[in-house]
Amino acid sequence: MTVANQPLVSVVVPVYGTASFLPACLDSLLAQTLTDIEIITVNDASPDESQAIIERYVSQDARVKPLINHENQQSYETRRRGFAAATGLYIATCDSDDCLPLTALEALYKTAQKTGADLVHGQMREFVAGKSLISAPHSSSFLASDGRSYILSFLRFCRGWSACGKLYHRQVVERALESLPIVRGLHISDDLLTSYFFGLATQKYARLAEDVYHYRAPSISYFAMPERSLTYISDAFTVFAILKDHISQNSGNEEYAYWLRLLIRRFIISLFKDLPDSVPVAQASEIISEKLGAEYLANLYAGTSSSFVSDRSSPANYSAILLRIFFYFPGRFSSTGRSSIFSALRITAYEFLLYVKYFVSLNNTRGWGYVFGKILKPFQSRLNRLIRK
Repeated sequence: MTVANQPLVSVVVPVYGTASFLPACLDSLLAQTLTDIEIITVNDASPDESQAIIERYVSQDARVKPLINHENQQSYETRRRGFAAATGLYIATCDSDDCLPLTALEALYKTAQKTGADLVHGQMREFVAGKSLISAPHSSSFLASDGRSYILSFLRFCRGWSACGKLYHRQVVERALESLPIVRGLHISDDLLTSYFFGLATQKYARLAEDVYHYRAPSISYFAMPERSLTYISDAFTVFAILKDHISQNSGNEEYAYWLRLLIRRFIISLFKDLPDSVPVAQASEIISEKLGAEYLANLYAGTSSSFVSDRSSPANYSAILLRIFFYFPGRFSSTGRSSIFSALRITAYEFLLYVKYFVSLNNTRGWGYVFGKILKPFQSRLNRLIRK
């Protein structure tokens, strides 16, 4: 699809209940050094002053294009509507309580032009309670080169699947929208669903070692919120069920199925660790069983040995990953904006340990996997504490 006066980039902004943050979000988009853009706001029947704020910005800048949902659809369907309305050559998305650094879109666009990638993935900086953190590195960056390896990377490492902080060629979006399932009322885990189908539509993936997204992270886990935890559990396992069924019925990819099982296993462990005492474990378990099916759950902890896994633990793989980690280090250091090299070194060391643990798990050496898991747990908490600004 081509349109007259097509902007280089469209940015889709789903809006709900974020009136206090929305001006900062829109200001960061309108101030981008890449000016040939359109900003598509989709007001998801927000009950606050968000629409008045949007109308003010529309009157000030013609690049802001407003859409309204007259009934609340939640972020997944709202974002999908924005993607469908976008006219840009490339498309990005930004949550309405987050911001983009001033050069974010220009950096992503230039990387796409230079590499020919139809999906460019930048660095995301997290803000928790107003304090900046350097995000734990997306381990996907060193293994992915196309859509298939991108999907495998976020399934393996449980990170990097946010729909934000990325730039998509419109052909990726158009192909993905043809198969993206309709799921109304999805509160969370929509990023995982979106990234899976966008990954299927991606031909070439590129990673950018530069901050392109400022994420306002919640101070506690969604599942630790007693009043909403069961709803969020239902949403998360609705997404897992969709992925499970799609992999089984369409792609038939053994690797996708294998790593999705491991992701679900890790997710369940984390979920019950965060679950508030006021939420009955039996009720949460019943939701999980209903969504995934008793047979799938029964096989979830079956043997994890698989022929394709052992092929990935060769010395060549170790060497390639080590080279990628340390060649990437200067870019990571420059993107932190800190004067101390030690922060970047800590991140690189942590990522190295992640890879060691990953290859240990591939060889099914459970004893060593347990040891490295114990090493990583305190290291992660110290890392987050030491790199706070």
